[in-house]
Formats: sequence, structure tokens, C-alpha cells
Amino acid sequence: MKRIIFVFAIGIIITASLSSCGYTKLAVLGFPKKEVKELQYTAEPGTFLDPMAAVVVEVWAHPERNPVKDTARFMPKPPPMEWVVNETVPDENPVPVRIYKPKNTVAEYNIPVIVFYHGGGYIAGSVDEYDLFARKIARDSRCIVVSVEYRLAPEFPYPAAVNDCYAALEWVADNAHEWNGDPEKLVVSGESAGGGLATVMTLMAHDKGGPDIDLQMLWYPSTMVSDEITDSRRYFTAMSGRDYLIPESYLRNVLERYVPDSILWRSRYVSPVYAALNSELPEALIYTCQCDPLRDEGRIYADRLSEAGVPVTNTEVEGMVHAFMIIGNVFPQARDAFHRSGKFVRDFYGY
Repeated sequence: MKRIIFVFAIGIIITASLSSCGYTKLAVLGFPKKEVKELQYTAEPGTFLDPMAAVVVEVWAHPERNPVKDTARFMPKPPPMEWVVNETVPDENPVPVRIYKPKNTVAEYNIPVIVFYHGGGYIAGSVDEYDLFARKIARDSRCIVVSVEYRLAPEFPYPAAVNDCYAALEWVADNAHEWNGDPEKLVVSGESAGGGLATVMTLMAHDKGGPDIDLQMLWYPSTMVSDEITDSRRYFTAMSGRDYLIPESYLRNVLERYVPDSILWRSRYVSPVYAALNSELPEALIYTCQCDPLRDEGRIYADRLSEAGVPVTNTEVEGMVHAFMIIGNVFPQARDAFHRSGKFVRDFYGY
């Protein structure tokens, strides 16, 4: 858990370099260009880490190499919102949510609503930790965003998180009009484990005749909570002699804590990648990272959706690592991903 939480801090650690020297001048971080080049090599033939990603992986593995000590002043400023409101979904197990309305929405009324599920491997993460992420989605989509505080394992193993996420989705569909949102314009989205939960919401809504979801936006999603070892999991964890922000031990820990009963590992609402899919599921935007243990499960899910007749826009970010969108202002690729994700929603609804 400490390693995963440290990912959030890397953005603060390295943002200083971007503020002072720009993305292309990595040597000032204290890493000679020759060393950076060597750090870019991976175990998978034909893949190389982006230069800044290589430095991030090195700093993550060796915090003592942190080149910036006074990091507080480099915290990125959150995009201002017109308003931010905390609410509670009145379910059997009440679910806290945080609602964001950006300053410039796509319309005054009937605004699309994006339901967002945070990452953290089903055992970590929170609405507070993903406040900046949710604000960026709201800013770039110009839509209302509802961030969901679902329960976490191991205290609350599966299906607690799934039940909370679905209760929040139904509540949003019933109450969106109160914020000038349009319950007929619903998007589910999620980062990492939250991406997996977003896919599950599309399946549950279809199976239960629930809210009509138009789009799903999945950023390097966890769609395979099982013991299957994909190529990306083999190449980008310690199985290859080097971890890339998500250790194999952490993945195993998530598996055993989130879903203790191995019989459920390949079930429909745990690992959507194994589920029967059909063309009635919502159009998808899926981001994957080339140097990410979860890469292949995102790829496979994108392919399976496409094979089922679902329109899919699958973007793989070359040389990039897991969680790149939450690591402060480190990666220009993250800014591009937020921008393109927002445009994806606006284009779909014709704004």
C-alpha cells in the first residue's frame, strides 16, 4: 500500500523539473542522459519507457534519489469549479459522493453527467485523493462529475464496492435534474480499479434494466481480477526483475483482499474481461499504457467490446506507465488524455 500511495507523491517530486526546465531536459534532475537511456529499456522486446517515465520508475524504486526536497510549493493548483457539493446516497449502506460543476458547462440545462470511480486497487484511494482528477474531468468535458466514495477491501470485500457504485449510479439517474443535469445523458468512468468498476456498472445496468448509460471512459482499467498472468503482467512486474509502479505482490494482495473467494475471480462482476458482451453496451473510450502490468487486460477488453459490436476508441500511450494521469503535472501525455477524454464526451453529445 505504501508503494502505491507513493505514486501520488511522485508528481510533487518531479513537477519542479517541469516548471523550471521543461519536459525534454531531464539531466537537471540529477539523472545523466546516458543513465536515463539505460533506464528506458524494458524486458518486453520492442518496448521502451518514455524518458520521464523511466525517471519516475527509478525514483519510485529508490526514493533516496529524489532530486527535490522542498516539494510543497510545487503542488498543482486544482481547476476552479462553479461549485462543489458533498452529498450522501441514502442506501442501506449510505454512499458519500462529491459533485463537481465546472465554471463553463456545455449547456445551462440538461448537462451530461459523468459518474467517476476512483482507483486504488479496490483497497485504497478516496474521493479526496482523486479530487484533482475529478476536477480535470469536469473542466475538460465541461460536464457535471459525480465522484463516488465506495467502500474498500479488506474491511469490505466484494461485492461491497460494486453495490455502492451501482447505488450511486441509480441515485444520480434519479437526482441529476436537481443540478441541471440530464439523467438521459449518463457517462460512467474510472481510473485503474475504478475503470474496472465502471465496466461492471455497464454490465449491471444492462442486466438489471437500470440507468441507460451512453458512454464508458476507462483509463488503464482493471478488468481481470484473477490469477491469470498476461504478458504485460509478466514483463512489467518483478517477474521480469523490475517493478513498474505496481508490484506483483500488490496485485496478489488486491486479489486476496478484494475477492477472498477464488471461485468468484472470473465472474462477470469481478473480472468483466471474461463476461459475455453484446452490442447493447455503451460506446467506450479506453486508455492503456504500454509499460503497465494491466495493459493487456485493457487491450483484451477493448477487443472483446469491439468484437461484440460496441464502438471503441482504444488509445495506448507509448512508453507510459500505470497511473500516469494522477502523477501531478509530470506527463504532457496526461494533459492530452484529459483533453481528449473531455472532447470525446463533448463530441458524442454534439457540444
